[in-house]
Amino acid sequence: MLKYILILVFSISLLSSERPNIIIIITDDLGWGDVSYNGGPINTPNIDKLAHDGLQMNRFYSAPTCSPTRAALFTGINSLKNGIIRPLNNPTAERYGLPLKHKILPEYLKEIGYQTALSGKWHLGMFSDEYLPRNRGFESTYGHLGGGIGYFDHALSGRLDWHRNGEILYEDGYSTELIANEAIRIIENKDPNRPLFLYIAFNAPHTPIQAPEKNIELFNYIEDPLDRAYAANVNALDTEIGKIIDTIEGQGILEETIIVFFSDNGPVFDLSLIHISE
Repeated sequence: MLKYILILVFSISLLSSERPNIIIIITDDLGWGDVSYNGGPINTPNIDKLAHDGLQMNRFYSAPTCSPTRAALFTGINSLKNGIIRPLNNPTAERYGLPLKHKILPEYLKEIGYQTALSGKWHLGMFSDEYLPRNRGFESTYGHLGGGIGYFDHALSGRLDWHRNGEILYEDGYSTELIANEAIRIIENKDPNRPLFLYIAFNAPHTPIQAPEKNIELFNYIEDPLDRAYAANVNALDTEIGKIIDTIEGQGILEETIIVFFSDNGPVFDLSLIHISE
């Protein structure tokens, strides 16, 4: 499936001994037509700015579902060969994850001196400790381990799925904002002696489609309540991405940072089948 990847590189010499910061921002089920720079009806000025200021790779392909795309990203191996060919589901029923034989991107980067951090969705295995992100190269981890959690209750299949460094975390808030807040905290407290690898994996706009009332009110002109909630969800996502970019600029590290942005796969087909209101 054709998707997009936007790479923003500011004055980084490939011959330089200085290693750039690397920040990957991945969204969950955001469609090609969901962004306004592609002519979509939802205004996404911050994502649009990445597209306009960076390099658009418009013949970039991803897997059609969550886990295979993430496995391919971290291993550099096609999803038909890396062992993850579909989304991972209930960890008590499926006792596997991204095969441990693969050394993955954060492990390589940590090995050469990078500070490594994850904020957001993992979805590459959680049934035993060795499959958890903190044991696969990430020095700090925050967010959820499974697939489509509730944005407000942070639950998956009726069970809380929210953690910090492998420990269950009880926390109020809208997941899109919380994931961005953690990313901002990491950027602001970056180790000045090491380059940063930060993987920001939003669960938006994956189902269940939920959004804060303040964002929904911005789209009162949309008659269909499902479409209104979806627009508000994407709007909230774009707002938080803007805050992250502003923080990078505010910390004075934009010139030495590579930002990669893409969606893991295409959009949800029929919102009416899976919408859950808040």
